[in-house]
Amino acid sequence: SRLVSRRDDGSFYDRFRHRLMFPIHNEMGKVIAFGGRALSADDPAKYLNSADSRLYHKSGVLYNLHRAKGAIRQNDRAILVEGYMDVIGVYSAGIKEVVASCGTSLTNEQVRVIHRFSEHLTVNFDPDPAGTRATAAKINMLVEEGMRVRVLELNADLDPDEYIKDKGVDAYRASLDKAPGYFLWLAERARKQFDQRSAEGKVEVLKSLLPSIQRISNRLERMTIANEMASYLGITAGEVLEEFRKAAAD
Repeated sequence: SRLVSRRDDGSFYDRFRHRLMFPIHNEMGKVIAFGGRALSADDPAKYLNSADSRLYHKSGVLYNLHRAKGAIRQNDRAILVEGYMDVIGVYSAGIKEVVASCGTSLTNEQVRVIHRFSEHLTVNFDPDPAGTRATAAKINMLVEEGMRVRVLELNADLDPDEYIKDKGVDAYRASLDKAPGYFLWLAERARKQFDQRSAEGKVEVLKSLLPSIQRISNRLERMTIANEMASYLGITAGEVLEEFRKAAAD
C-alpha cells in the first residue's frame, strides 16, 4: 500500500501523517493509492502522493475516472481539472464527467484513457500564470492524440471548486458551454502579444499558431483550422494567407 516508509535507522513511520487523505481508485473502483494534503501550513510538501507500485502506475491513472466514465460517455465530454479538491467540488455540484491527473503532469497514457470514452475534452486548469502555461503545454499533447479540446478560463481568479462555491453551479455550467475551442483560445492569447493594427503583427500571430496547428494529424482538419484562424485574425486573402495554408498542410 506504500502507506508506511522506513527511516534510515530501520524503523517505520506513517508516510501520510497529519494529512487529509484522498483515496485513488482504478477504473474498476478499487483503491490502489493515496494522495495526502498537508494539514499544517508549515509542511514543505503541500501534497504527497503514493509512489508507483505493482498496483499503481500514476502515469496511467486518472483521479475519479471510476465515477466519471459513465457521465463522460453519456455527455460525450470530459472535464480535466488540476487537483483532487477541484474534482470533488465540480462532481459534488452535479457535474459528473470530471477527472484529474494524480499529482503528475498529464501523460499520453492518461490522454488515451480519456479518449476511450470521448474525443471531446474541456480543460479547466488554475487561472494563475503557472496554470496557463500548463494548459498550453499539455494541450499540444491532446491535439496530437486527436482530441477536440476546449479551454475554460474562469474569471475572478478562482479555482473550479472555489468558483462554484462563490458563483454557483449554474454559472460554472454556463462557462463550460461558452468555453472556446483551443485554437481560438490560443489565437486570443497570441493577439495580446502582438500589435494587431499592423500586417506584421498579424503575421507574427499566424507564425505563433503554426506549430500547434501542424500537430493535428489529419491534413484536412489542419487546413480547416488554418483557414478559421486566418479569418479570425482578419487575413482573408494574399500571399501571407497562401503561405500559411501551405505550411499548415505540410
